[in-house]
Amino acid sequence: MASPLRIRAQATYQDELNRLCKLLLFPASLVLTFSWLPFMYADFSMFPGNTLMPILRGVLSILGICGLLVRFLPDFAGKERWALQIIVGYFEIATGAIVGLSGIHAQYLSGFYIALVGWLMIPVRFQTSMLVLGLSLLALILSAYASGAGIQAIGMHDRFVLPSLFLGVLVFSAFMDRIRQAWYQTTVQLNREKEKAQRARQDLEQISRAARRINESVETRQIVQHLFDYVSENFKIEYCWLRLVDPERNDLYLYEFSKAAERNLSADSIATLRQTRIPLGNESGAFNRTYRKKKLTFRKDIDRGRANQIEGRLLDALPIRSYLLVPLIVRDEVIGILSFNNVRQPMDLSIRELDSLTVIAEQIGGALNTSVLFETTVRLKSQAERLLAEIKSDIRAAGKLQRNLIPRTFSAPPGFSILVESRALSDVSGDVFDVFAADSGVLRVFLADVTGHGVTAALATIAAKGEFDQLKREANSPSELLGLLNERYFQKYRALQSFFTAIVIDIDAAENLVRYASGGHCSQFLLNAQGLIDLHRTGPILGARADYRVTDQEVCFNPGDSLLLFTDGAFEEFSPEGEEFGESRLRGIIEASRTLPMDEIVQQMNSRVMEFCNGNPLQDDITILGIKRVNVNDDVQASPEGPARLRS
Repeated sequence: MASPLRIRAQATYQDELNRLCKLLLFPASLVLTFSWLPFMYADFSMFPGNTLMPILRGVLSILGICGLLVRFLPDFAGKERWALQIIVGYFEIATGAIVGLSGIHAQYLSGFYIALVGWLMIPVRFQTSMLVLGLSLLALILSAYASGAGIQAIGMHDRFVLPSLFLGVLVFSAFMDRIRQAWYQTTVQLNREKEKAQRARQDLEQISRAARRINESVETRQIVQHLFDYVSENFKIEYCWLRLVDPERNDLYLYEFSKAAERNLSADSIATLRQTRIPLGNESGAFNRTYRKKKLTFRKDIDRGRANQIEGRLLDALPIRSYLLVPLIVRDEVIGILSFNNVRQPMDLSIRELDSLTVIAEQIGGALNTSVLFETTVRLKSQAERLLAEIKSDIRAAGKLQRNLIPRTFSAPPGFSILVESRALSDVSGDVFDVFAADSGVLRVFLADVTGHGVTAALATIAAKGEFDQLKREANSPSELLGLLNERYFQKYRALQSFFTAIVIDIDAAENLVRYASGGHCSQFLLNAQGLIDLHRTGPILGARADYRVTDQEVCFNPGDSLLLFTDGAFEEFSPEGEEFGESRLRGIIEASRTLPMDEIVQQMNSRVMEFCNGNPLQDDITILGIKRVNVNDDVQASPEGPARLRS
C-alpha cells in the first residue's frame, strides 16, 4: 500500500496535469475537429468500397466538437484531462485502424508516424501512453488482418522505422513524464519558498511594527508589556514572564509578567514567582541551559523529574503544561530570559513561530537594554544629585568654618601697611594665611598652600591653620615653627594624603631685618629701591615625611621696602592654547611695577593674568599678601581706620 505522502504527491502532480490538459483541450479539439475533413475525399477516391474509414474520421470530428463544448459541462475534477485523453487517444487508435484498413498503405502509414510523434506532446502519465500506443498498434494489426493485408505489405524501410519509432515514442513518453514531474516538483518548491518568503515578510512586518512600538517607549515595563501584548495576540501563549540577570548576585530575578498572569493567578503564586531567584552557574535546570548555551529551550510536555529544586518550586506555584525560554542577548551577553508558558493546553509552536519569537527577542533585547541603562542612569543621576547636594552642603559648612579661621579684618601694627587679596575657586580654598604681632614687636606672617581642591584641601587648611595657631607663640624662629608644624600635621593628619607648602616670615622692624623659612613654597619677593630680592625655598614640602629639615634665611627690610607674598595660583594659570603664565612672566610684571603702590602692583598682576587667560577659567586659588614698611604718621593719615586691608 502506497504511503499517504506518496499518494498526496501523486494527486497534486495529477492536478498539475489537469491544468496542462485544460490549456491544450481547446486548440487540440479545434484542430482534430477539422483536420480530418479534407482526407475523407481521398478515402472515397482510393478506397470507395470501405465505409469504415470515413466513419472513424467522422467520429473524431464529433469528439472534437464535444471537446469544445466540455467547458459548458458541470465542473468536476479532471474533466478537461479526461476529455483530452479520450479525443487524442481515439485519434491515435483510429489512425492505427485506418492504416490497417488501407492495407498498410505507405501514405497512410506516414500519417500514423505523425500521430505517434504528436502523442509526445500530450501531458498524460506514462502508463496512459503505453495503453493508448498499445491499443493503436493492436488496432493497426487487427484492421490489417481484417482487410487481408499481411506483414509483407510493409515496405523494407517501414519495417525498420515503425518499431524504432514506436519504441522511441515509448522511451520519450517516459522521459517527458519524468520531465513534467521534475518541473512540477521544482515549481512546487519554488512556490513553497515564495510562500515561505511571503510569510517571513509578513512576520517581519509584524515584528517591525511591534519593534517600532516597543522602541518608541522608554520606560522598561511599558516596553515589556508591549511585547507581551504582541505575543498574546499573535501566538497561542497564555502567560509571559521576564527575568533579568543581576550581575552582582549572578542570578535571575523576576522583573515583569503579563497582565493575564496578574488576572488569573493567585496572589500567593505571584508572590512565590517574584521572590524566587534562580542562581546562574549550575549545570542543571532549563534556565541555566538557556543562559549557558544562549539558545531557546522549548518543552511541549514538561518532565517534572528533570527540574531542579528551584524550578520545581516555580512549577508548583505555576502548574504549567509546557514552556518556552528565549534568551535576550545584547553584544553576545545574555541580559535576561523571556519565559512563555501555557497552563490550560500544551503549547503548539511551529518552527516558523519559534524563529519569529527568536527574532522578537533580538529586536527587544537592544531596546530593553537601552531602557534598563536609561533607568539605571536616571536612578544613579538622582543619587548623584542627592550626594552632590550633600557634598555642596558639606563644602559650604567647611568653607564657613575655614573663613572663620581667617580674620576678615585686622589692624596692622604701627609702621606697616598690609594688603591681603584672596580669591577661591569654590566655597572652600586651599590657601590659608595669618598675620600675628608678637609681644616682642616681631610681626610673624604665615602663608600656606595645600595641594588639591575641595573638601579634602579645606580640611587640610583647617588642620594646618589650627596647628599653626597653637604653635605660633611657642616657636622662636620660622624654621622651628615649620618643623613643629610638620611634626604635628604628619602625626595627626597624614591619612588625608594631602601636603602643603608654607612660608613663615618674622619681620623685626627694630633691626630692619626679615627672617624667613620656606617649606617648598614658590619664590617670594622683597621689593626695595634696588629691585627684587628672591626669597627662595629653604626646605621641602610639609606633611610628606616625618623627618623634616628646613633652615632660616635673613634679608634686610628697611623703611619703604615691601614684601610681596603669594601662592602659586598667581602664575599657574593657562591660556586657551594651553600655555602657562609662569613665574618668569610674573616676576617681570612685578619688577616693572615695583615703584607703584601695593594695590596697583596687585591690580597689575591680576589684570595681566586675566588678559593672558583670555576667558579661560582659573585653575587654582590665589592669595596675595602685600606688606610695606611705612612712616607711622603717613600711614595713619592714609588710613584713619587702620592700615590693614583685606580684599576677596
